[in-house]
Amino acid sequence: MRKDPERLPRDAKPVVVSLETGEETFAATHETLESGWLWVELWDGTRRKLPPQRIMRVDTVETTAHRKDGTCWHEVSDPELVEQAKQAAGLDDRQRRAVADGGERDG
Repeated sequence: MRKDPERLPRDAKPVVVSLETGEETFAATHETLESGWLWVELWDGTRRKLPPQRIMRVDTVETTAHRKDGTCWHEVSDPELVEQAKQAAGLDDRQRRAVADGGERDG
């Protein structure tokens, strides 16, 4: 399921993972497994496990908590990271997914 950087669940832990190759991965949430591997869920809903020997660093991404009408959520605080996450999730300005035929689908 795609993740919205402006409406994350309270337990989401977004991070930027720097790999030994110089590549950076911006994940919607993560968890360190008992094996030492890092489990990440990307903005498009893809899940991956990264071995500790490939990881150079894990930087926590700042979020802001919101509450309205009894509903709680978090939002990525950095506007540039919000845009990066929206692009990675395939969301347009109205939070709809783009589909292969060029049309749009609510989602």
